[in-house]
Amino acid sequence: MVDWLRTEWNRAGRHRPGEQNIAELLEARSASVALAVAGDSTHLYDFVEHMTNQAEEVANLNYWAYWIGELSDDKTNDDFMLTADTRSWAGSRLLRHLMERLDPASPQRPLNICTLHALIASRPELLNGRPAVRTSLTEVLDKLAATADLSRSERDRIAGLQYANRIAER
Repeated sequence: MVDWLRTEWNRAGRHRPGEQNIAELLEARSASVALAVAGDSTHLYDFVEHMTNQAEEVANLNYWAYWIGELSDDKTNDDFMLTADTRSWAGSRLLRHLMERLDPASPQRPLNICTLHALIASRPELLNGRPAVRTSLTEVLDKLAATADLSRSERDRIAGLQYANRIAER
């Protein structure tokens, strides 16, 4: 199984998915997450590092929103992930979902941090007027920041989240 996943990663994940090619992005994501769960997180770090343009971030946010039920209507294909306005869903359910999964030992940690960072960057108002959420986020981020094996990009994203959380209190 792991060998097959590595083959999939080599086919789909080693290169940047084509622009507007949701199938390649989802193949790379799936192989990366599965390999991380199987104990090889290097591919998930590579996937997160390749996911740097706005279209990929939007697709990732829409993927998560659909997967956890934040989007209310059924979709017949995956193209909506690239085209759906991320403002068409609230974001509070995704915020809670990701905060509950910011475990330093999670094999999906790099993707969870990246997704939370993109969510808060696109919707800083999710932290406004919600002191309990900010307190919980502070605790989770402090625990993550103390983790020894964070990558540079994880540290940068955590620092950005800590800053967004602090300024939301003003």
